[in-house]
Amino acid sequence: MSDSDANSGKFIDEPHYIAQLRSELENSYREFDKLILTVSSGILALSVSFFSGSAAEHHLAVLLMASWVFFLLAIVSVAVSFLAEQKHKRHLLSKNGESDDVEKKLGKRIKVLNLSSGGAFLLGIVFLFLYLMFNVKGVW
Repeated sequence: MSDSDANSGKFIDEPHYIAQLRSELENSYREFDKLILTVSSGILALSVSFFSGSAAEHHLAVLLMASWVFFLLAIVSVAVSFLAEQKHKRHLLSKNGESDDVEKKLGKRIKVLNLSSGGAFLLGIVFLFLYLMFNVKGVW
């Protein structure tokens, strides 16, 4: 690589580099989805077993139930995102990688699902934290 190439920020094999970046970004999204799925499922299972006693013993149980709803939404959103990603890839393969309106719609749908799963997960954490704040003695 010449000094001018290094200084200009260009790479010798730029198409390969861009493809590698896209692949790494896709893997990053997939790992994030797996993390949300795993942690949401674990928190949901633990909090349900924690709540197994009488609801009368818990203050503001609606906060815990709201966290369950958001964790379930995160799980469903990730699952639907996986299905949408598969459909997106099959569509791209059928078009030999050419972009069209359907591909763009599917790509946008996947982005919305990814954002909604992250948002639902964060809201689940917030509501669970609020519930624990009011019910675990000695925390505050």
